[in-house]
Amino acid sequence: MPDCELCGKKNSNTRAMIEGVEMTVCNSCASLGKVLKPPKKFIVKKRPGFTAEEESKEIIVTNYPSIIRGVRQKLGLRQKEFAKMLAERESLIQALESGKTEPSIKLARKLEKKLKVKLIEEYKEQKMPKRKKSSMLIIGDIVKIRKR
Repeated sequence: MPDCELCGKKNSNTRAMIEGVEMTVCNSCASLGKVLKPPKKFIVKKRPGFTAEEESKEIIVTNYPSIIRGVRQKLGLRQKEFAKMLAERESLIQALESGKTEPSIKLARKLEKKLKVKLIEEYKEQKMPKRKKSSMLIIGDIVKIRKR
């Protein structure tokens, strides 16, 4: 425990404002100034209802190159004109149409809005339920497997 900053007593744990200075003092010296309240401790609470089993991810559809190329051809635009319309680089459009580059979620949303096509699908990961312990034995419970 800290010592009193005024008189030097051991086990001083009171914070006080004495003559404009914040100090750690003993109870007898604390009466010389204004006793300060200890700082509040913040407790972070977790949000209920969200578990790892309910997580869903957004993924880009696998046939995005053909969808993007098809929309561009349907509009009758060249890659350069198409890139200007989307405010993107022509090299990015070429890479997307050839499948060399997968669009980011942000870019895919932009393409979905401007072209009115679906490029993002939601993927929900399903966890396998845990096996309940039963009274029946299985071969794996009895046999010991040697590691070589």
